[in-house]
Amino acid sequence: TMNKIDNIVATFSRGLIPTGSQDPYALRRQAIGIVNILVNAKYNISLIKLIHASLDMLEIRNEEKRIELIGAILDFFKLRVKNLFMEENIKYDVVDAVLEVGCDDIYETYLRAKAVAEAMENIDTTEFKQVITVFGRISNMTKQNKDVDIGEIKESLFEDTVENILYKTYQEVQVKIEELIGQEDYSNVLKLLEKLVVPINSFFDNVMVMSENMEVRKNRLCLLQSILNFSFKIADLSKITI
Repeated sequence: TMNKIDNIVATFSRGLIPTGSQDPYALRRQAIGIVNILVNAKYNISLIKLIHASLDMLEIRNEEKRIELIGAILDFFKLRVKNLFMEENIKYDVVDAVLEVGCDDIYETYLRAKAVAEAMENIDTTEFKQVITVFGRISNMTKQNKDVDIGEIKESLFEDTVENILYKTYQEVQVKIEELIGQEDYSNVLKLLEKLVVPINSFFDNVMVMSENMEVRKNRLCLLQSILNFSFKIADLSKITI
């Protein structure tokens, strides 16, 4: 695997990046081989760390050059991972949602994709449809307010009981989810997200997020962004179509 990574990094560093059908150094085949090895061996490793090790071996020290190469190589691998998922009949929107939050650890990314795909297969018998809906709603709200400088969540700024309930539920779920992520149990992570559906809906039904009080507004957006960021440990659920 390291030999293949070294070959890919060295070739990219010389500007010889495959384009269209042109791939004289068979880099795509080597990348596909790496992806298959990691998935079949169920092996967790950081691609970025591997690329850094290759860059060190090649004595490429320029920071801008390193950042540029890492980005290009990760995108290259992302396409190989995407093809693998499509071959396994994982729907395009699930693939996009999972890859949107990264694929540095290819086996971990594969497990996330399988978990979301399984949840989608059972969507009519679970609360997962509501999970996608509420997280899509949160995503829309936070995207519309990207310019707001968001800090820490302050309970002292809560004005309605639904805010307290949502925050407490989020904290409880967060502890359990972090434990499950450590075990790479992504199916149960998705099930735990269902516990947030009711308090999120109550929050939106009873609270005006865009309060005239800027501190209160920021605090509410911070709470929503924190919940959204937590879902990004699995996928960008707003990219999934029902």
